[in-house]
Amino acid sequence: MLRSRETPNLGRVYFPLGAGAQFDDLVDEIDEYFQHGISVKPGDVVFDVGANIGAFALHAARRAQGGLTFYGFEPIAPVFQALEKNFAANPLMASCQPHLFEVGLTALGAPDFAEFHYFKRLPCDTTQHIDEKRGEFEAFFAAKADALEMAWARALGPVGRVVGRVVGAFVRGLPKSWLTRWAFEFGIGTTRVRCPLETIDAVVHREGVERIDLLKVDVEGAELEVLQGIGPQTWPLVRQVVLEGHDMDGRLAAIEALLRDNGFTQIWSEVPPLAIERKLNNFVLHALR
Repeated sequence: MLRSRETPNLGRVYFPLGAGAQFDDLVDEIDEYFQHGISVKPGDVVFDVGANIGAFALHAARRAQGGLTFYGFEPIAPVFQALEKNFAANPLMASCQPHLFEVGLTALGAPDFAEFHYFKRLPCDTTQHIDEKRGEFEAFFAAKADALEMAWARALGPVGRVVGRVVGAFVRGLPKSWLTRWAFEFGIGTTRVRCPLETIDAVVHREGVERIDLLKVDVEGAELEVLQGIGPQTWPLVRQVVLEGHDMDGRLAAIEALLRDNGFTQIWSEVPPLAIERKLNNFVLHALR
């Protein structure tokens, strides 16, 4: 079942039941993608990997004033239904050509299916990599604990510092306890979903794609695997890449090296302000040939 809201720039946008609390995140985290020369124009072919409800596609269509061809990939069924609805019902998509796939994307030679952890109330955070996501939640609570300690110290001086340490220790421990972890994941509607996977290479060859003017990737921990699903004959078709990722175990360096090896000479990566505030390891990467 879907719900919808009217937005100033995108018109009416549909989203899955239960995801209302994250609606602003679903539709607003887009402008950071269109920086460092990343652009779209009528006639461009856009691959949207981790399409979610289609907000990126709507923003891209608005910027290009229509005329785009979209290949959208979203593996979670309720979210995919919202994606289809937004493509079908939103006037911004009227002159665009959609090709939507209810799959996740992965590396060459990887299994054909994977287990995803779908968060009904936080669909932006749905992931294959649950341990990384739990680490993010722990970092978020740690940042909140630091803020509380400082607030108590400012308000009450030495006594406040003592109280703040006690409160901070409690808040930091919340996501680590099995009971509070269970309660938190229950509260956000965590569901395990087995989803099919394929590669960008497979899609390009099957669909006869001749170019990819913009490849956008936002897949909550699987971004390197997505790029590893592009073979040597397909890489020259890709003109621009914009990617949101998580810098775990040298992942950002590996992604930058892979892009350089395949002809991208202009690469920028930066940490979004919200990630700095929450002490997360997120980054946004832009790459041009």
